Amino acid sequence: MYLGTGGLIRAYTDAAQNALMALPRVERIERRRGMVSIPYGLYERVKNLAIEVDGEIASEDFGVDVTLELVFATDKVSTFEARLTELSAGSVELLWGDDESGN
Repeated sequence: MYLGTGGLIRAYTDAAQNALMALPRVERIERRRGMVSIPYGLYERVKNLAIEVDGEIASEDFGVDVTLELVFATDKVSTFEARLTELSAGSVELLWGDDESGN
């Protein structure tokens, strides 16, 4: 069977569209990873704040203070920082690492 140029283009286009429709789609969200060292007295409140701002607690280390590794979508970073400053009366600073892409 001979499709000709137009038929071949349509067949290729249909096949490509069908393949793309079958692939799973994932929204890519730019994220920032940071670390914060907090006194035990602030642990639960900072943890709850991170969850309220749609953050993820990647790790927790319990030593003299609690060190949290946190991950946020970049559009949530300033909200978390402002609320953390308010919560800690400016005594806690979040140290940011590199940007990362995530889904």
